[in-house]
Amino acid sequence: MVNLEANQALFLPVLYKLLYQFLHMCHNAKLCMISK
Repeated sequence: MVNLEANQALFLPVLYKLLYQFLHMCHNAKLCMISK
């Protein structure tokens, strides 16, 4: 399916961006103190 591949190509960068923003926000809020 070409449509599925196109959706994947658009979805992955968005997913990584959201994950990066989540980790950045979590780091700024100092809520990710699970490792320590």
